Amino acid sequence: MKCLHSYVHPDRIADMKGEYSHAFYKGLLLSEEEGGTIFINEPGGNGDVIHAMIRKVMKNPVTGVTSYAFAVLGITRVESKGLSFSSVARALSTNYIALYYVDLETEEFTEYSPYRNKEEISAERTGIHFFDAVRKDAPGALYDEDLDAFLTAFTKEHVKNALRKYGAFNYTYRFMIDGKPQYVAMKAVSMENEKGRIIIGVSNVDAGVRQRETIERLKAETATYNRVSVLMGDFVFIYTVDPETNRYLEYSCASEYAELGIPTEGEDFFRDSLRESVGRVHEDDLEQFLKEFRKENILEKTNKGEIFILEYRLRLGNAVEKVGLRAGIVEEKDGPKLIVGLIRKHRA
Repeated sequence: MKCLHSYVHPDRIADMKGEYSHAFYKGLLLSEEEGGTIFINEPGGNGDVIHAMIRKVMKNPVTGVTSYAFAVLGITRVESKGLSFSSVARALSTNYIALYYVDLETEEFTEYSPYRNKEEISAERTGIHFFDAVRKDAPGALYDEDLDAFLTAFTKEHVKNALRKYGAFNYTYRFMIDGKPQYVAMKAVSMENEKGRIIIGVSNVDAGVRQRETIERLKAETATYNRVSVLMGDFVFIYTVDPETNRYLEYSCASEYAELGIPTEGEDFFRDSLRESVGRVHEDDLEQFLKEFRKENILEKTNKGEIFILEYRLRLGNAVEKVGLRAGIVEEKDGPKLIVGLIRKHRA
């Protein structure tokens, strides 16, 4: 390994962009701002990839001159003009939270992550026995419910078979990020012109997966509610409410009750319902309705596994109908939900 020391006054760093490579310049800036060791992967003029590091050593308090250590760790030779790993990694780093460069024959690997400005990538660690290292790191890093399935699926043999048959290995699982399980997608592809070497990218796809899950759940629940409505025939409306946030969503509403004016979705079900009840609930029943229809009253019942029931009369145009409000808690994938339904009893 070749190593040299460079002495640079801080005022000169801003003037160096035109004199040195882009990666070297960025490395100096990051080393000056953050300290620590900065890794650089920069393609040379002939396409070879230069792996180097920069580290801030010390600053002279008298002269203001800072000392940096610069070392060339190695050079990856490129046998053809095909894409180098560095160029591929740079292109992918803006979309991936982690990248791995793996030799499937030796199982040597390098783990990369993007710098904060997403313009460069940093080698976080290198090692051997990649698949054993993954199995060692997985407990605690993956969501417990997905761990066994992941360890079964992500093996050297399965990856090689998928690459041979389909050209890629893809797997989606939940990873613990900031203490919460989030969906991530792993994709492994072979490196062109580098036999036996692959690049593995892990990207955060939580928002997209949860959106698809929500759509599928809505479809299933809507179908269920439609079937129930056909059998019972007297549902006025059905809402689901998040008991933590009060956000709500309407699943069905009889057309003649649309004039009630309750929004199909919103931020606070209880506030909106109480507001719309004035002028709709029969005046003789309004006081009791306002007293009983409280979040704390409803949850006190439903959290015990019981059904909250409230009957009152509702004005619709010139008609008055007796209705029954029912509420209960159900467990869903994303937590408990309060199901609230209004059932037509008979005309008063």
